[in-house]
Amino acid sequence: MKRQKRILAGAAAMLLALGMLISCDTPANSGSSDGGSAGGSITLPEGDTEAENKLVGTWEREDNYSDVYVLNKDGTCKNGDDAGTWSATDTKLSMIFEVSVPPAQATTTLIYTQSTDTLKVGDITLTRKTDSSNSVEGTWEYPDGELIITSNTFKYTFMYDETQIWVSTGIRTGNTLTIKKMEVMYSLSYILSADGTTLTMGDYIYTRQQ
Repeated sequence: MKRQKRILAGAAAMLLALGMLISCDTPANSGSSDGGSAGGSITLPEGDTEAENKLVGTWEREDNYSDVYVLNKDGTCKNGDDAGTWSATDTKLSMIFEVSVPPAQATTTLIYTQSTDTLKVGDITLTRKTDSSNSVEGTWEYPDGELIITSNTFKYTFMYDETQIWVSTGIRTGNTLTIKKMEVMYSLSYILSADGTTLTMGDYIYTRQQ
């Protein structure tokens, strides 16, 4: 949906502040690699079969804003050219999209100064969550986020707000971090009309297409 562009811009700014330089416009099924041993794929919440069956179909925003969702019975979904997966309960619709990261902007250098309990990345200070040591490896906390660094991988999880979770993962070589996979999960409240023909998400109404 078009609001994703604003969300992506905000999350990109946050990751830039942390030193992970990315540039992305829209969620996309980029077909990038799986992030090596870092893993990091977001897991959809458990859905409800009855609710999901009611939502299967093609939904177009009624104000003709060129915003169409296709929710398939097999758990896949599309929004324009962006492909992902989805699940739903009777009140929440959740979708995961993989974000395309341009190769030239997938690598960033982690420059840090370190003490026992804090990690400074650029202008951002993170607090150690795991046991105290003088190694940069471990789990570090930042407001609304968490950075996990191992000997050869990293994983950064960021909750933009109550409706979006971002996870970027990749490999670490010395002080260099290379993003291999970046995903965003949207968890949106919705109301389905009694006759099943209109779907309200936030401020927008979508009409079922035949």
